[in-house]
Amino acid sequence: MRCKYVNIIDTIKHRISINVVLFGEFGSLINFCQSYRADMYIHYCVTGDISKVGEAINGIPVLSIADGLAKRKDELVIILEQNDHDRYEEVLNCWSFKPAQDYVIWTWSLKYTQLPFIFNFIERNKKVWKAYDRGRKQNKVLVTTVGAHTGMAIINSYYGNVLAKKYDAELIGCLIKSRRRAFLEEEVYRSFNTKDFLDGELTEKQRKIVNDMFNYICPQIKNKYDLQNLDINGINFGFEIYRAFVRLVSGIFDLQEYNNEFKNLFYDALRIIVYYTDYFQNNKVKAVLLTDGLYYEGLVRLIAWKYNAKVYAVDEGRLVHFYKGNYSGRFGNKVNYKQLFESLPVEEQKAGLSWAKEHLEKRLQGDVSDILYMAGRSAYTKKKDIRVLDNNNKVKIMICPHCINDDPYGCGKFLFSDHEEWLSYLGELSNLTDYEWYIKYHPSAGVKSIALWDEIRRKYPRIKKLPLDVSPQQLKDEGMQFALTLWGSIGHEYPALGIQVINAGRNYHEDFDFCSNPGTVAEYENILLNLATFHKKIDINEIFKFYYIHYNYLKKEDKDIFFPRRQIYTPEYPCPMNLNIDGIMEGFHDQYVEWMYHWFMEECTDGYHEVLLEKVKNRLMKTFVE
Repeated sequence: MRCKYVNIIDTIKHRISINVVLFGEFGSLINFCQSYRADMYIHYCVTGDISKVGEAINGIPVLSIADGLAKRKDELVIILEQNDHDRYEEVLNCWSFKPAQDYVIWTWSLKYTQLPFIFNFIERNKKVWKAYDRGRKQNKVLVTTVGAHTGMAIINSYYGNVLAKKYDAELIGCLIKSRRRAFLEEEVYRSFNTKDFLDGELTEKQRKIVNDMFNYICPQIKNKYDLQNLDINGINFGFEIYRAFVRLVSGIFDLQEYNNEFKNLFYDALRIIVYYTDYFQNNKVKAVLLTDGLYYEGLVRLIAWKYNAKVYAVDEGRLVHFYKGNYSGRFGNKVNYKQLFESLPVEEQKAGLSWAKEHLEKRLQGDVSDILYMAGRSAYTKKKDIRVLDNNNKVKIMICPHCINDDPYGCGKFLFSDHEEWLSYLGELSNLTDYEWYIKYHPSAGVKSIALWDEIRRKYPRIKKLPLDVSPQQLKDEGMQFALTLWGSIGHEYPALGIQVINAGRNYHEDFDFCSNPGTVAEYENILLNLATFHKKIDINEIFKFYYIHYNYLKKEDKDIFFPRRQIYTPEYPCPMNLNIDGIMEGFHDQYVEWMYHWFMEECTDGYHEVLLEKVKNRLMKTFVE
């Protein structure tokens, strides 16, 4: 190995030893095994979680640190905890393991590799952005750095410079999500006129304020409602902190079990609140460019709103305007889908319905290329040889829970305070009704989601778990009548099969009438207690209208303008990307490689810089007037 940092590129290029041992937290071990077991021989796993020792992950044994490290012979140890690798390295060093020779650290940052791409991008920036250099200005525009080389630098160079010119401001880089700095990242940002960088390091005075706040507030938080309702300086930061806890720590807010994890997360949140509140108070910030605008970044979003700064996020190359009060990301900007479809020319409506019919049929047959995060894992598989539902005449209802690996509030707040409360509510109803209750786990679920669902099943045993690979068509044929979700894609998939869907929150389907959208818990409960007489007529053309707008029209309107030729792929660009059913290559993790600089410069040929600049100006122009 050339260095101790490795990633997927090294796997594809066969630079990682075939025989490896994994070392990390149990959840990380599971995720890694599921993703990469086909690319290398994983001899066994090592974890410090004593309760998991002796278990197996897809047949791969899990050993204790002492047993696992003593047993190792020629295998390469891969540390999976890249954000906390220091303590893992300490353990390996005690066993006289040498970096790059005996162990490596899995990371997306590609440290110290592909340097020519970085240098070429820097030199290009110095030329094209020279005229946009605002010099030192009182007004500020904040652009996030992420502690890695990503497509964010490319995107921020355009949006940042256009905003800086609009507000006669200077660009300031800010590190919010991570405390680690990437090799040469600041040089990349300086090349497109970024003047200074905020690293989040507290002054002695700020540290005292954070400590005092922590010692005063933390003992007062006894349950999730105390946290969700927490206001500091007149701003409800609590919901965003809770949002981060559910995603990063556990789907169940248990202060007894997760007390240390909560304290660490809460202290970090206070650190960000104090640091950026001071900065906004003492500087004229006109706009902020974030990555997703949620969790720790969400705290900065709330502060920016208070000081009347514009807030943007760039979601996989697409601009999101967080207008004041929009807590739900891109969904907060949603137009009325039904009205939008009906405003289209008649010929486009006809073509759209035809396109939607073809693509939805493929989706129901197993194609998931319209849904990038599914990464090939379809819920619409072949029928099983055996019956999975009880053979009786009872009302059959299925819970389709959401993954909380990413944002647990994907469409904002819903009828319940969180996923656990929603599922517990349904669990209580399962004890009060004579229905057949089932739950079908999401095929993309991570460890935290599965732990939450397992706990719900333990508490409410009348809810039966369905096989992951059972087809919804089979469920329909065996008598499944109803499915429950908060905002999931089953809202348009299942009605197309004849299964009625009842949502419990705002969702992309709410402009149509092919699924139910109760506005209160009382209305929700009334529907669920009277399912025997509840029936909604489903118009398949309405589903086609939704499908065309959501998966075609809006994608064209909001397409990635920075990498319009992503479909071009050769072995020389060894980061795998998913082809959708239109042959277009898209993917989330493509943002996390230095190859992005090279791809961008290949696509941004003579003349395209000005074209791209104009597109960025036009997109921002729509947000300047609220």
